[in-house]
Amino acid sequence: MPEEQKMNGDEKVPDNDKDTQKSREKILYAAKKLFSERGFDGTSTREISKEAGLNISLISYHFGGKENVFLAIFDEFLEKRMIQNQHQNSSADLMSEFTAILQEVIRLRFDDPEIINILQQEIVMKSNRVDKIKQFVSPLWNRIRELLDEGREKGFFAFEDLNNAVSFVMSVIIFPRHNLFIIDLCANPPLSEDLCIQETVSFILKGLKKTSE
Repeated sequence: MPEEQKMNGDEKVPDNDKDTQKSREKILYAAKKLFSERGFDGTSTREISKEAGLNISLISYHFGGKENVFLAIFDEFLEKRMIQNQHQNSSADLMSEFTAILQEVIRLRFDDPEIINILQQEIVMKSNRVDKIKQFVSPLWNRIRELLDEGREKGFFAFEDLNNAVSFVMSVIIFPRHNLFIIDLCANPPLSEDLCIQETVSFILKGLKKTSE
């Protein structure tokens, strides 16, 4: 059976669930790569389809357009991961949950630097997609705020301004360490992933006046 069947002339659509999922994933991975390299506005649907090796009509078939591809990237590669992490740490004590969130976001920088690049680009450019991105980032942001506030009340942290503390933490954990500009400034070889995560978390906790064990 062919992977795709013809529809509306030369257009093709997947002919079973497995093929549908496969072509959808190809589009998302291709778009993530190109958005990270060229930005949303600098990437066309034709370029995405070429990178994915698929007919351009499949972008409309699966997503309806480039804007929805963009949102689907955050749903697939960010929100699902964050939700899974929240479930895993829902029963943890305050400091264990806080530390686990920091570790997970920092690890995301290693596992998927493209999604972090896209996030940074959209924030810096103040694009009209930022409000839509907030729906994916806000739950994480709000949970960090809650843990910081509760941690201060319980004496784990000793910062003065909650907003400043939240900004400090979020800035450190999402900073794109793989940025070539930063890499060029570093004289020594980069740390291993695990050591980088460990030292970054320790740096954050010390900044909040809580020394890691």
